[in-house]
This record gives sequence, structure tokens and C-alpha cells, in this order.
Amino acid sequence: MPSLLPDMSVPQCPECDDIIGMDDEYACAICGRLFHQDCLDPDTDTCLDCTFMADNLDKKTDVGPKKDEGTRLSIKRGLDVVLSCLCIPFLIPIWTVLALVIKIGSRGPIVFKQIRIGQSGRPFVLYKLRSMVDGAEENTGPIWATNPDPRTTPIGRFMRRFGLDETMQVINVLRGDMSLVGPRPERPYFVERLRNQVPSYEKRLLARPGITGWAQIHTDHKYDVSLDDVKTKVCFDIEYIQRWSLWLDTKILAWTVVAILQIRCIPKRR
Repeated sequence: MPSLLPDMSVPQCPECDDIIGMDDEYACAICGRLFHQDCLDPDTDTCLDCTFMADNLDKKTDVGPKKDEGTRLSIKRGLDVVLSCLCIPFLIPIWTVLALVIKIGSRGPIVFKQIRIGQSGRPFVLYKLRSMVDGAEENTGPIWATNPDPRTTPIGRFMRRFGLDETMQVINVLRGDMSLVGPRPERPYFVERLRNQVPSYEKRLLARPGITGWAQIHTDHKYDVSLDDVKTKVCFDIEYIQRWSLWLDTKILAWTVVAILQIRCIPKRR
């Protein structure tokens, strides 16, 4: 995972930007970045980016569990595991080739790891094939993607076009962090800010995050590029949670394959 510290030899606190002395060097319990002790939550030893107020998810919403929710979610989880296991033998040769190209093409790790916020605000480590230059956000901190994104490598642009960089997240599915279909997981930095800027943003955290989703097949941008883009996707995410069924998941998976292979254009809704 690329460090967000501008200079590892002279560590600076990401929260207050002051230099961290040896006697005041404390690591966040979730992301591992170094902070001043006063910049961490004293109860959880976590930084602001990784602190999520889970009690807010306990508020009553109109997105509640249905009568047979437990059984259906068990079936959904079972299908996630079975389909992921079936996909992995076909993905391993693809990962092997891409890993070689990534390693030869640019310096840095092959697998990119990043903290994301999952169901009920629980953080987890997301895996993907590295599509950007190493340390892409060292000088900027977390920022939204652009199209085209100058930080991507040549092989990264190819992988992003066909969603190949995201395929390693079947590992997250097997670990129980994610589902094949659901709202896309976001980073703690953006969750903390968007939950105060986008109405009903926290409702999307009621569902297990997915590799693909209802929002991804109905909007123009795979990655968030603006606040308006996020608001649109949140509406689709909440609609997915309200309408969720195994048949809807099947349609989303089929439409995702169609969109990736560019067989035909999926009609976009506004």
C-alpha cells in the first residue's frame, strides 16, 4: 500500500502536518500510518480517516431487513463462494501474465492493498492488481480518479478498461469482506467526508460491498469523479438494497460481462 507520508526519513503527521518526534510516534491501529498521539482517537487508537461512527448505522431507516432476509443472504453468500471458486482457476493464468507485465513495466508491488470500509462501517484490506504508478498519492493524499488518469500505467489503463485490476477481489469475497454484487467499497478518508455531504450515504453501508453493482452498470463512471457522481451512485446503491433479489444479482453480473466485453451499450439511467 503506497504511503501517504511525504518523506519517510522525516515523518510528518498526516493530520496536522507537523514533524513526528521519536518519543511521539504512534501508529493508527487500522491503517498503520504514523501520527502524533494527540491526533489519534484515545479510545480506539485510530486516525480520523479510519474512525467510523458505527452507531449512526443503528438509526432507523426505510432500508430494513425483509422477512426472509437471513435465508436469502445465506444463499447469496453461498453463491458468492461457489462462483468465486469457479472463477479462480480461470483467473490464475491471467493474473500470472498481468503480474509479469506489471513487474516489468514499472517499479512497485504487483498487488495493491488498501483499507476500505465495508458492511456496517467495518474496515478491511482490499486487494487489486496495481494499475497506477507506485506512490501515486504521496504528494496529493487521497483524491478522486480522473478520466484519463495520468497516474495509471500503460498496463493499468488496459486492465481498467476491462476491469481486470479488480478481479483479485474474489479473494475478498472468499474472505467474507465483499460480495460479487453490492455497493462499491470506499476509503475511510472519503467515507468520513461523504457521510456529511451526501444525504443517506450511510444507508449504502447496510449491504456487503461488491466487485460490481447496480450503480456501476447504470452510470458513466466506474470510479467516483465528483460529488454529483457520488450522489447519483448512492441513489442507485440504495435502490439496489431496497430491490435486492438473487435474480437482480444475476442480471447485474450478466450486464457487467456485457459492458466489459462491449457487446452492446447498457442504457444509462439518470
